[in-house]
Amino acid sequence: MTNIAEPMMVGRVEYGDRAFEQDTHEAMRGDIVRGLIELITNADDAYARMGAVVGKIRVEVEHRRGAKWRVIVRDRATGMTQAELITRITKLAQRVSGFESGQAVRGNLGRGAKDVSAFGATTYESVCDDQYAYLELLSSGAYEAHKKPRRVTPEDRDRLGIPRGNGTVVTCLVGSRIRCPNHSTLVERLAKHFQLRDIMSDPKREVLLVNLNSREQERLRYLPPNSTLLRAVELTVPGYRGTTANLEIRRLSDRCDQTSSDPCRPAGIIITGQRAIYENTLFSFEQTPYAAFVHGRLDCPKIDA
Repeated sequence: MTNIAEPMMVGRVEYGDRAFEQDTHEAMRGDIVRGLIELITNADDAYARMGAVVGKIRVEVEHRRGAKWRVIVRDRATGMTQAELITRITKLAQRVSGFESGQAVRGNLGRGAKDVSAFGATTYESVCDDQYAYLELLSSGAYEAHKKPRRVTPEDRDRLGIPRGNGTVVTCLVGSRIRCPNHSTLVERLAKHFQLRDIMSDPKREVLLVNLNSREQERLRYLPPNSTLLRAVELTVPGYRGTTANLEIRRLSDRCDQTSSDPCRPAGIIITGQRAIYENTLFSFEQTPYAAFVHGRLDCPKIDA
């Protein structure tokens, strides 16, 4: 060790292409349903920022084997300017969803939609106040975007399915190695997935799943299983002053034999914040036989913070 002051160098650890790819693949795990959940919840949050409005979310899936295939998610919500689009997609861990300012939205980690690029090149197109915004994000983290906004054209609106007002369209060209579930499987997994249940049961949301091959489309709805209320109670959360949670426990009419790894199982207590659903769990009772009859939810808005 020396007492002589050495010249110091300061900097920031670089986040390279490989790290970006690893993070996005870890988030998505090769499951297109995870990507669709991100895009559907983002669209739902965009409608939430508009207030109590009825909003449509259109999910289009192209079914192919041994070739690239497309997934498209469309909404008619707030849209994004070119500057907002670049910030939200190219900046990691930025609080840009409105969560930090107190809006009842899910996003508070600044990843979300950008992770969809794990499946393949993803384009984000948006119309906001008659301006058109565009960005394409590759799996490597490299992106290409318009430098300046431009006025939206009638051709843009026709192609995007946004004849008037604002909206956003996300298109992912999925790699051939990613398996595409058949249409009926997607209907089942999206409608019953625990993270989407509140959206799929919200009368103000209309989520359509469209098969681009056959043009078959179906409205996705979550129908709660038959159950009987056992108990509803307000709990205080130790260590968090003034924080409460509402717990509702119900008994399923039929035993659930699906395991905890199945995100569509009817058994379990879903843990919710203001809008986000974080998990579906039986806590320490996962291996208890009678717990397979338990269904319910624990609502704690402050869990988001």
